[in-house]
Amino acid sequence: MSNGSPTSTDAETPLETDRRLQLEKLTLEVEQLRAKASRSSKLLAAFTPVLPAMIAVVGVLAGLHQFQTERADSERTRFESQERLERDTRRLREFELQGPFWEKRLTLYFDAAAAAGTLASAPPGPARREAEARFWQLYNGPLAIVEDDAVETAMVSFGRCLSGEEQCPRETLVRRSLALAHRSATRGASA
Repeated sequence: MSNGSPTSTDAETPLETDRRLQLEKLTLEVEQLRAKASRSSKLLAAFTPVLPAMIAVVGVLAGLHQFQTERADSERTRFESQERLERDTRRLREFELQGPFWEKRLTLYFDAAAAAGTLASAPPGPARREAEARFWQLYNGPLAIVEDDAVETAMVSFGRCLSGEEQCPRETLVRRSLALAHRSATRGASA
């Protein structure tokens, strides 16, 4: 009796055997694919509820990192601004404290340049004598306290002509007077 399935009593033809074997092979492959899909779907099913939480954790960590980076940058900027403000405040205080010194220095430089200018250009007389007395007063007194090296050199050079240590024609006196005035103006302006 034959119900459509091959039995040991029924004789199979080679074509039927080949088809049966192919069917069994395909059936096994389908079962293997279902097993793999089942494992993948189980794995996916296991991670699906956790995945949004993992994404949220990564987002929070990225946000914390960005917050800390911005906070550090903000702190650094604030610190640099504070240092700059303190440095500018110190400079301003120094300038305010030295203001009277610079004003006195500039006044004395002008006085020395005026005395030298009068000596270089005035004819002999009372104005020249007064200018010479003022020049030596500045030379030996208050100007020595505030003058810098360039002005000191110009004063000494002019004083040599005036004292007779060097024989200077009028043109040399004028030139040295101008050198003193230029050095005084330059040094007084750099205060």
